[in-house]
Amino acid sequence: MGRRVQPWTLRPPACRTPQEPAQGADFNPVVQRILFVDDDPRVTDAIRRSLHNLVPWEILTVNSPAEALDLLRRQSVDVVVSDERMPGMTGSEFLSRVARDHPDAMRIILTGEARLEAAIRAINEAGIYRFLTKPWHTDEIIACLGDALLARAARSAAAHASHAASGAREAAELGVSLDRALAGLWMAFQPIVSSSRRRVVGYEALMRTTEASAFPGPLEVLDAAERLDRTSAVDERVFRCVADVAALAPPDALLFVNIHPAALAHSDLFADDNPLIPFARRIVLEITERSSLERVPDIDAKIAALRETGFRIAIDDLGSGYSGLISLVQLRPDFVKFDRALVDGVHESPPRAKLLRSMEGLCREFGIRTIAEGVERAEDERALVEIGCDLLQGYHFARPAKGFADVILPRP
Repeated sequence: MGRRVQPWTLRPPACRTPQEPAQGADFNPVVQRILFVDDDPRVTDAIRRSLHNLVPWEILTVNSPAEALDLLRRQSVDVVVSDERMPGMTGSEFLSRVARDHPDAMRIILTGEARLEAAIRAINEAGIYRFLTKPWHTDEIIACLGDALLARAARSAAAHASHAASGAREAAELGVSLDRALAGLWMAFQPIVSSSRRRVVGYEALMRTTEASAFPGPLEVLDAAERLDRTSAVDERVFRCVADVAALAPPDALLFVNIHPAALAHSDLFADDNPLIPFARRIVLEITERSSLERVPDIDAKIAALRETGFRIAIDDLGSGYSGLISLVQLRPDFVKFDRALVDGVHESPPRAKLLRSMEGLCREFGIRTIAEGVERAEDERALVEIGCDLLQGYHFARPAKGFADVILPRP
């Protein structure tokens, strides 16, 4: 049987057929598994006996390629060792299936058929790791299996390293693109009108960038910033862009500025050099209702500090997520903006009209003013006014544009 191999010391061995359960404390769900496939039960029995007490791996044996393929569908295996000459399917054909469906498993031929054409077929078709012949030496098999497991680990590590390097390159490229987008950032302003007063009462600042091919809209910019953990850089740039033109807005108009909820956890929002602070009493900070506020520590104190500075608070997209009522309690906003998905086509949707009427009534009880965004039809404007929503925003009145367009509204 060859030279004596020192027993492995990782754990006691587990040599069993797939039908036999692992026993008690000897079972390890992450142990490496070796599958032997041979149509001769005497061969698989001899393999189990020869490896017993010598290896730390779980040894599985089956007596046909069909059984092996069924087993591989049910559990992962690290190394597959197959005979070549078997009825119904050769070892090369079987291991070719394994290579296709379970590429991470190392593949070895152990056969008494040592013909050159069989070896060539196994290498070319099945991509085997080694070609061993019968009769075998136990120490040779153990050494080969150990080498195969080491090669598998090295291949896996190389794949992970390559993936990590690729991820790092992608992140670096995305960071460069985001830098260009922030450098080319500018703000478009869309009017918010009062239907009863027939005039503009405020403007929402909407992020735009000259890098529109890479970032078609603000959501793409925010997505990149979130992936790179740079949302504070976006907020800082938006604040500066709004501050640069705020003095040009009509003196009685409010400016609605979107902020990422993470900004509530950053000190920059509360710092004395925040460029929005000189205009705080005209600024309404919009926080999207789609985002959770649960991770913002000490949120009550932060909202109180913003109000003390002069800022007002709005919940954006109310009705788009699940946390609207919680947001109303946590933020106690001055404004809520109804999501366009509820607003668009409300004139022909009694269920949406009923829901908006209920939400409008609830906000009125809390002293919160409502804004319906996404108004694109005169029919929707009339329906919203009838519901009780006076402040409106949408293409029906004006599209976002540079500067502060004055909209003269005819009577509906």
